Amino acid sequence: MAITFTSLFKDGQFLANTSIPGTDFLLNSGNLFPKWPDTLSPTAVETWLFDAMTEDGSTAFTVSFFRDGSEASGSLRVAINAFWSDGTVWGHHIVVPVSSVTSTGSEVGSGHVVGVWRNETSTSQDNNTQTPEYTGASFDIAADLSAASVTFNVPGKITGTLTHHSREGYPTLPTTSKEAEVAPEAYWFRPIAMADATLDMTFHIDNPDQPGTTVPKRMLIGSGGKNRGFGGMDRSWLPKIWAKEATDALFVRAIAGPYVLAMMRLVGTSQGNYQATATAVLYKEGKVVCRSLRVLPADRRDGVGAGGGEDAVRVERIHTGEGVAAKFRDKNVGYRLEFRSPHDGGKKWGFELRHQKAWWAKPTSRPGPDGTGNSGFIVNVVGGLVGQDEVFTGWGMTGEVELPD
Repeated sequence: MAITFTSLFKDGQFLANTSIPGTDFLLNSGNLFPKWPDTLSPTAVETWLFDAMTEDGSTAFTVSFFRDGSEASGSLRVAINAFWSDGTVWGHHIVVPVSSVTSTGSEVGSGHVVGVWRNETSTSQDNNTQTPEYTGASFDIAADLSAASVTFNVPGKITGTLTHHSREGYPTLPTTSKEAEVAPEAYWFRPIAMADATLDMTFHIDNPDQPGTTVPKRMLIGSGGKNRGFGGMDRSWLPKIWAKEATDALFVRAIAGPYVLAMMRLVGTSQGNYQATATAVLYKEGKVVCRSLRVLPADRRDGVGAGGGEDAVRVERIHTGEGVAAKFRDKNVGYRLEFRSPHDGGKKWGFELRHQKAWWAKPTSRPGPDGTGNSGFIVNVVGGLVGQDEVFTGWGMTGEVELPD
């Protein structure tokens, strides 16, 4: 028997007065239903993230649905960033008064999930029947995680749909809560790690010929067999806002030949000795070859046997050679990722991700030589198994966040 579980937030009616814990992590589940379903802790953040990119790196899109207790004026918001092959970029936050998430199934952690971030519902009458209408954005995720869609209905801003169909294989669900922890009590993992993505949306961008007005601009990904698209869906929640927990964050989703790279890495604050933590997964042909929770020192102080019996990842900034320099405090032109596995005699995979196209750039501090920011890049990817004749190429996206300490 199917049961519908509902979490409904309305503006000004959902924040707790003090910090409260979220519900438990559910094993072998996408954990898609909110962890604060009735009342949101004022320090907590919940996120549902979806993205898509053409396999040639020419066009990209990402959207995050937020329930953010720390943002009094924008707790319920949808953050969108788009990049076209001609270099046009578009970013916008849709702030709404209502957010609802439902899970329909035998249990709350295994149901068909629908999320709607909207303005107050109005009612229209058509052929003597009343149908609800809303402006906003929604997501729809199949119970078995085989498919997902995101739909926008914000006339004058953005309309259209993104669809994911999960590629065969790519195991995604953590078997322990530890596998999903990007830092203590902070969760980030990928219910849909790799999917075929199709997108058809219309955006209203600033009109360069007539300031103060907009013109429509369409984006297509994966339509008609052209510009094949890939993407994924990430789920995150934490009891305290990122700015209190980290000084640096790196998000990666990328492909290179048979490899898929997915990572979220954090660097803690001075109080935690800037400890780096991560949830990182490397797939080859749909199978996990390295699932890393341990982060190795970037300065390579580790020995040959670093990582012990655990998978590990190393993250190094690249400051020389080809690539678009980051705008804020660290002027890196990309990253070097090294995945290590102790299995099969010990293996290493190395990949260089170099900034090819700047996407978004938003400050997170006051301007200045040490000013910090949130940046997005389209990256070229080169790499493979170290010590073998593997040199695969591909494309991906990175989100790089620097925060003041």
